[in-house]
Amino acid sequence: MPNSMDYYELYGLPGCGKTTVSRLLVKQLREEGYKVADFTDIFLKYSRGYLRKWEFIKLLFLIKEYPLFYHLWRLFKECNCKNKRRLSNLMILIHRIIRVKKNSDYDIIFLEEGVIQFISSLVYLEKIRDNDRICKIVSRLNKIVKIQPIYCCLDIELSLERIMGRERSGDRFSKSTDADVMRKALNYKKTNLEIIATPFLYKMKIDMTETIENNVKILESKLLNK
Repeated sequence: MPNSMDYYELYGLPGCGKTTVSRLLVKQLREEGYKVADFTDIFLKYSRGYLRKWEFIKLLFLIKEYPLFYHLWRLFKECNCKNKRRLSNLMILIHRIIRVKKNSDYDIIFLEEGVIQFISSLVYLEKIRDNDRICKIVSRLNKIVKIQPIYCCLDIELSLERIMGRERSGDRFSKSTDADVMRKALNYKKTNLEIIATPFLYKMKIDMTETIENNVKILESKLLNK
């Protein structure tokens, strides 16, 4: 059993299988007696719409976290994107991670969608380009909660094949999007993820062409024998 709570998050291209691997791993760890917080525990239970202004102002008075939330607030105010829901959700996610970490209610936090993936979606979809402030947010957060990213490696062409095979394409592409346009976007996404993940230490990676069961076994071994 880990001596203190550890925080891991998966990141990678769309269609690489983050959700499937995460759900199976969390289920297996819970069956073995570990207290594991997943994406639902950290985010979905609390995030219903925008972070209210008064709630965010309250966070600004938490001295230790002030620099982090200050940079988030400035990014929120400065970004020109029409839809600020994603940035609002990133604020909520970071707030919940810090609170859960401080409460020590779990042995492990394991997220299929974490800070790296959220920030990447902001840059990728909403065209936020304040890289300096994004780097400051990542650096400040990592001083409060040591994030241990796990990169889900998948070739661009396989990612494209899996996306096109889905019944719905989500908010990334419409069904009529040209394959070359999607390929270009995925190449950008891959580079973007690598840049955002650079400041984090202790990075791991798994090959998403392997079987789900094998990747779950590899991750369990890495998490419990760190």
